[in-house]
Amino acid sequence: MSYRFQLTPDIILLKTCGYLSDSHLKAVTLELKTQEFLIVEIEAVSTEEHRLRIEKEFDLLIGKYELVNYRDTLLYVCLLEGNYADGRYQTVYRTYTRRLRDKQLAQLLQLYNPANKWIFRGS
Repeated sequence: MSYRFQLTPDIILLKTCGYLSDSHLKAVTLELKTQEFLIVEIEAVSTEEHRLRIEKEFDLLIGKYELVNYRDTLLYVCLLEGNYADGRYQTVYRTYTRRLRDKQLAQLLQLYNPANKWIFRGS
């Protein structure tokens, strides 16, 4: 289960920086007009405590660098980039585990290959 962040990012800044396409811009603008905030769901955030800790640590970081005016916009970008990186990591990890399983299966099949038994006895 993912937990929701309620943000009001600067959509013009996001569009300028390339984080919103024209189709997403319309959807985000409509959501901001109807609800006055944008709901962002992130799969990697699995508990309410985790979401609160992310927001607390992020607030400390932007306070340190005096970026409080851009808080929601920066958090939106960080959440999107983090979610994208997590998706790429999961894809690479699944590929790795499949290849490892295939390699182990090939080694097992080689072990039971009758042609290889002579090689093992001679070694």
